[in-house]
Amino acid sequence: MAPLLDLQGVTKRFGGLIAVNNVNLAVDKGTITSVIGPNGAGKTTIFNTITGIYKPDEGDVHFDGQTIAGKRPDQITALGMCRTFQNIRLFHNMTVLENVMVGGHTQSKSTVLGAVLRTRSFKNSEEETRQEASRLLRFVGLPAGLGDQIAKNLPYGQQRRIEIARALASKPKLILLDEPTAGMNPQETESAIRLFRKLRDDLGITVVLIEHDMKVVMGISEYISVIDYGQKIAEGTPDQVRKNQRVIEAYLGRSAAAEIAAHEGAN
Repeated sequence: MAPLLDLQGVTKRFGGLIAVNNVNLAVDKGTITSVIGPNGAGKTTIFNTITGIYKPDEGDVHFDGQTIAGKRPDQITALGMCRTFQNIRLFHNMTVLENVMVGGHTQSKSTVLGAVLRTRSFKNSEEETRQEASRLLRFVGLPAGLGDQIAKNLPYGQQRRIEIARALASKPKLILLDEPTAGMNPQETESAIRLFRKLRDDLGITVVLIEHDMKVVMGISEYISVIDYGQKIAEGTPDQVRKNQRVIEAYLGRSAAAEIAAHEGAN
């Protein structure tokens, strides 16, 4: 079976800087995959290239059997892919429910004319979108009655969940999560891990995440790709990646990696 998401030789340049260099990445349907690497390695650039914010200078991106390189972000969303961002991008002066409904409008059958004339069809569609938004807020574990609160007034961890609920409103086949546990305390992180598993196990959504918390990565991932200086330097299961010498060097530096290897050899 072909991968749900398949990057083939993707390269992205910014002037003389090669941010992503000939990266291949395959994500099978129904899996949880992590993309890891040091700060500035090119991970978010890969996400931006996948989701249409950037167009690859070389290579191709396939999603669900078709080429998506060069398509606009809204076109890619309509095909069944959504994402969250490293920096939360909620509409801070809108309510929680309104934020999630924005995601649902990508699936709405309402027309501009219907919205202007406030037709019965438009009102019915809006009510369906509202009910689905409420259901998704419950699904991501937010307290009942939170929907009418202004998004910017909520704690960081809850804002992350709102962003995920908004992404889910577009009914994705695949969700890309960019550092979803950044800034969370240990309890929030554990709760987030359970939510990521629910996305896959309860909704059948394939999950790809960029994450710096290695406890999260090793605890939830079935497959890991490691990026350093824009190149993929390793991939495999958590156990394979954990023991990979190039990965240890990328995170700790060559001298520290050699010290660890020498210590392990002595024992």
